[in-house]
Amino acid sequence: MRLPYWHAELEKRSQDLRVLTRCPIIDKPDPRLPATGFAPCQPEALRNRAEKRIRELDLGFDAVSLDEYSVARVLRSEWAPATVETKVAVAECIHNLASRKNTTPTKLILKNGHDLGLYGRISQGRDFDTAIDPVVGDLCVAHFALTKKPNFIRGGDSYACPARMGKNAIPILMGWMQQNAWIGALPNVPLRHLIIFQHTGPRLTPAQKVANDQALLEIQMPMNLDDATEVEPNPRWEMARAIGAAAGAGLLIFGVGAAVSEFTNRSWKSWR
Repeated sequence: MRLPYWHAELEKRSQDLRVLTRCPIIDKPDPRLPATGFAPCQPEALRNRAEKRIRELDLGFDAVSLDEYSVARVLRSEWAPATVETKVAVAECIHNLASRKNTTPTKLILKNGHDLGLYGRISQGRDFDTAIDPVVGDLCVAHFALTKKPNFIRGGDSYACPARMGKNAIPILMGWMQQNAWIGALPNVPLRHLIIFQHTGPRLTPAQKVANDQALLEIQMPMNLDDATEVEPNPRWEMARAIGAAAGAGLLIFGVGAAVSEFTNRSWKSWR
């Protein structure tokens, strides 16, 4: 499968590691905060700093929305080592999920167990880890995905990382597939790193059931997880964060962000 038309330009931009903002996480008790693991700076202040930095660097766009900045933080905190196609998929997914829920990406991303509108670690009951300040490359990917809307993910609205589920991946995915259909392979997105679904409810079509069975088989095939496939996408999707379905029936949310945080040691022709 061929790479998307925007791969070369966006991949080059995504490798720009110049840091946009600096707001270290507070990992010790602080009387101003209800728990540890928060970035104490206001999201809007961080967005403003990022926008000023982008203008200084003359990257071809002058405005940075709060949603773009928030998504960029997720990409850096959870998906830093991923391919540029994977990052676009994640960013589109967050945007699409927010649309389906009649909210904004930022509100989804900021939601945490302490009801405090600050970025922070996944351990605070969040759906998305935002503990790490984004780099220029992260914002370029987020800006592309949210403004150009490449429709890369085929109507998908949830995802999982089978590699992080270990031996429980297949039973969990089988439960999830009772109400969700696999969208199919995406270029340069290894299936065992990111599998994307579209929520269907309990009435899956025969074709959707076949697709799900195919996904389960492919996940279990021996292969190098880092191999990137060159595929022509049949675009489109959205994102409900990690995944689940308890082995039996009910859904179980799986913390993608938590897993990535541990792995990163808490430590994708021009689109114009």
